[in-house]
Amino acid sequence: MPLGYDSKDVNRYRKYGDNVGIIPLRKDGNQSAYTNSDILSIYKVYLDTDIESDTSNKQSTKFTDKNSDAVKNVEDNLKQVIDNIKQSGYSYIPLSDNDLINPQFSNPSFIGMDYISQLTKNPDSQKQKVNPFNYNNGGYLTKFKFDKRKQLLDDPKGKGFSGAKYSDKINELTVLSGNNFEKKYSKEDSDLIKFYFHDLVNDKYIPFRATVTGLNENLNADWTAIEYIGRADKLQSYKGFSRTLSFKFNVVANSIKELLPMWQRINYLVGLTKPANYTSGDTNNPSNIYSRFIIPPLVKFTIGDIYKNQPGVIRSIGLNIPENCVWETVSEETSAKFDWSYLNGRIQWADSIGKVAQFPRECELVLSMDLLEKERPIVGGNNFGDYARKLDNTGDYDDDLFAGQKNLFSRDILTRQD
Repeated sequence: MPLGYDSKDVNRYRKYGDNVGIIPLRKDGNQSAYTNSDILSIYKVYLDTDIESDTSNKQSTKFTDKNSDAVKNVEDNLKQVIDNIKQSGYSYIPLSDNDLINPQFSNPSFIGMDYISQLTKNPDSQKQKVNPFNYNNGGYLTKFKFDKRKQLLDDPKGKGFSGAKYSDKINELTVLSGNNFEKKYSKEDSDLIKFYFHDLVNDKYIPFRATVTGLNENLNADWTAIEYIGRADKLQSYKGFSRTLSFKFNVVANSIKELLPMWQRINYLVGLTKPANYTSGDTNNPSNIYSRFIIPPLVKFTIGDIYKNQPGVIRSIGLNIPENCVWETVSEETSAKFDWSYLNGRIQWADSIGKVAQFPRECELVLSMDLLEKERPIVGGNNFGDYARKLDNTGDYDDDLFAGQKNLFSRDILTRQD
């Protein structure tokens, strides 16, 4: 490919320098005509270069020499970190000789970013039973590139966050039935923090990205003051307690494909303030069809492990569209006839008829709930997590009978009664 200039021309650097400026890099000390290039100033630290010469000699850095004080200081600091970990009561399991990446390069004398383009060691050589060297150029970066689903958040087989090539995996989900929820949303690793609602009456799940903020729980004891004639102080009668929870979260459609599923889930969630259903009417008596009774909505929700399958009733849901929110401009009448397109048809979404409307792409939801108890209320009992004790034959809690598996955090926060 033509360079646009003669590579042997002593003034070849000036082709770029005419535009960005060249600092005086001449070894003879003569002032150059260009003096304002931060980029070339940085290059000067790294390269010992004569701007007019045909060669440039790479300059050593403080990390090139593995016996330098700089490298030894780094090693000493790392050793101190490991010692601190051990002194804190934790164990440290070092890598085996076959797993060590340092020295990472095929030539053990190479250290640091100065040699990142050199052939590197394969970190999985022992597992693959192959030669650890001659892995690839920039082995760290190559490993990162081809194994990114374990490290990046935007791979659809990982956490599935939106990225340059993908829509958000969670935001593409609609309202799910019980069976589909288990298939499409893994409770363990689909999201960084689990966040979903469960309509217990209709067995529907509504998953969202865990953008929860402003989480606030209030536990209130209900005491009634009793006054007696001739007594100055008041007695207190305990009547019970209540728990309320409020929080807000944002739902954002990062791509056009997320718009319809996003509003399907929002529409179902706000509807959980309405009756969940109605009792069946008497089909043999038409007058009774209109006297069906309300079935109230009841939900469970999960936010991480702190509120896990927590039952409650929704008191209120506030819906707010941010001022700087972007709206989709294609109307639902147009979407009912044509597939969605962008840039005058340059970008198209096939089979998108009926999936677009003039709706905002962002919404903030504010919820207020009353929480219900998982076990008979008692001091030291269940407030968080998903584990509650069982009652024995006498009606008391048996501290050794738990609903759920052992050795879990939310079980161990409960206080034994014996």
